[in-house]
Amino acid sequence: MRETVNAATCKSEELNNFLQWIFFYNSGIIQENLRHEQTKIVKYNHLVANLIILHNVNAMTRVLKRLKRNDFDVTPEMLAALSPYRTSHINLLGQYPLETNRTMHRAFVKATGNMFLLENFDGIWNRGISIQTFKTLDPPRLAKSLQGHMALCDAIETGNFDIAQKTMHEHIAEGCELQLTAL
Repeated sequence: MRETVNAATCKSEELNNFLQWIFFYNSGIIQENLRHEQTKIVKYNHLVANLIILHNVNAMTRVLKRLKRNDFDVTPEMLAALSPYRTSHINLLGQYPLETNRTMHRAFVKATGNMFLLENFDGIWNRGISIQTFKTLDPPRLAKSLQGHMALCDAIETGNFDIAQKTMHEHIAEGCELQLTAL
């Protein structure tokens, strides 16, 4: 009986550690006070976890089938050592083509309604060193940049021009700061 309880506890702890690893935004702290917003964040985190688990299980299944096709004896002990919570091969921040980064920032500028900034966007972007900056950012700084983008999305969703524009200015200032620290 103890072995069963211990095994279940270990699996539960492994899942919780996996969920915490995925929820790195804002150091894993939910700042929302509204229950429905908290629920949305938790559900989103579980959705991402389920997608990664599905990816891991699919990859392990393909490897196991290939091993069996090559007459490799897969023992129950080997299967027991497998876990869908592997993380070493997952890059949570992704690797985005730089054009996507540019397109995203252009969309943010457009959504704020700042036509002057939109008309001058390409010149400003081309003078920046964004390409080199984002290649050298460590995960905490990249997570901070992601937080800035999330705040910008939230500000745009309010539909309030002043809030969106203020948040865009803050994002630009943070981007400049990141570029300067990368030099």
